[in-house]
Amino acid sequence: MPSTRTARGHVTTLTDALETELRRADIIQRERVDGLMEQFSDTNVTLYNDYKNARKLIDLGGGGSGGGSTPPPGNTPPPPV
Repeated sequence: MPSTRTARGHVTTLTDALETELRRADIIQRERVDGLMEQFSDTNVTLYNDYKNARKLIDLGGGGSGGGSTPPPGNTPPPPV
Protein backbone atom coordinates (compact mmCIF):
# COMPACT_ATOMS: atom_id res chain seq x y z
CA MET A 1 0.00 0.00 0.00
CA PRO A 2 1.92 3.04 -1.21
CA SER A 3 -0.25 5.52 0.66
CA THR A 4 0.53 3.86 4.01
CA ARG A 5 4.26 3.93 3.31
CA THR A 6 4.06 7.55 2.22
CA ALA A 7 2.18 8.48 5.38
CA ARG A 8 4.72 6.68 7.59
CA GLY A 9 7.57 8.46 5.84
CA HIS A 10 5.82 11.79 6.33
CA VAL A 11 5.29 11.10 10.04
CA THR A 12 8.98 10.23 10.43
CA THR A 13 9.99 13.45 8.71
CA LEU A 14 7.69 15.49 10.95
CA THR A 15 8.92 13.72 14.09
CA ASP A 16 12.54 14.49 13.19
CA ALA A 17 11.63 18.14 12.57
CA LEU A 18 9.80 18.31 15.89
CA GLU A 19 12.82 16.99 17.77
CA THR A 20 15.02 19.60 16.09
CA GLU A 21 12.63 22.43 16.94
CA LEU A 22 12.30 21.31 20.55
CA ARG A 23 16.10 21.34 20.89
CA ARG A 24 16.17 24.87 19.45
CA ALA A 25 13.48 25.97 21.91
CA ASP A 26 15.49 24.54 24.81
CA ILE A 27 18.57 26.47 23.68
CA ILE A 28 16.60 29.73 23.44
CA GLN A 29 15.11 29.12 26.88
CA ARG A 30 18.50 28.40 28.43
CA GLU A 31 20.57 31.06 26.66
CA ARG A 32 18.11 33.95 26.49
CA VAL A 33 15.06 33.71 28.74
CA ASP A 34 16.89 32.35 31.78
CA GLY A 35 19.34 35.24 31.56
CA LEU A 36 16.58 37.80 31.16
CA MET A 37 14.86 36.53 34.29
CA GLU A 38 17.90 37.42 36.40
CA GLN A 39 16.83 41.08 36.35
CA PHE A 40 13.87 40.11 38.56
CA SER A 41 15.90 38.33 41.22
CA ASP A 42 15.85 41.43 43.45
CA THR A 43 12.88 43.46 42.20
CA ASN A 44 10.24 40.73 41.84
CA VAL A 45 11.40 37.84 43.96
CA THR A 46 8.11 35.93 43.69
CA LEU A 47 8.15 35.99 39.88
CA TYR A 48 11.81 35.01 39.83
CA ASN A 49 11.36 32.12 42.28
CA ASP A 50 8.23 30.87 40.50
CA TYR A 51 10.11 30.89 37.20
CA LYS A 52 13.09 29.05 38.66
CA ASN A 53 10.83 26.45 40.26
CA ALA A 54 8.94 25.94 37.00
CA ARG A 55 12.25 25.38 35.18
CA LYS A 56 13.25 22.50 37.43
CA LEU A 57 12.81 19.30 35.49
CA ILE A 58 11.47 16.23 37.18
CA ASP A 59 12.53 13.02 35.48
CA LEU A 60 9.65 10.60 35.86
CA GLY A 61 11.38 8.01 33.69
CA GLY A 62 8.54 7.92 31.20
CA GLY A 63 10.39 8.00 27.92
CA GLY A 64 13.47 8.85 26.01
CA SER A 65 16.42 6.64 25.33
CA GLY A 66 16.16 4.80 28.61
CA GLY A 67 18.92 4.40 31.06
CA GLY A 68 18.33 3.98 34.73
CA SER A 69 16.41 6.96 35.97
CA THR A 70 15.61 7.38 39.61
CA PRO A 71 12.01 8.28 40.48
CA PRO A 72 11.44 11.41 42.55
CA PRO A 73 11.18 10.96 46.35
CA GLY A 74 7.79 9.67 47.38
CA ASN A 75 7.20 7.97 44.04
CA THR A 76 9.19 4.83 44.64
CA PRO A 77 7.89 1.74 42.85
CA PRO A 78 6.76 -1.29 44.88
CA PRO A 79 9.44 -3.89 45.58
CA PRO A 80 9.74 -6.74 43.07
CA VAL A 81 7.81 -9.88 43.85
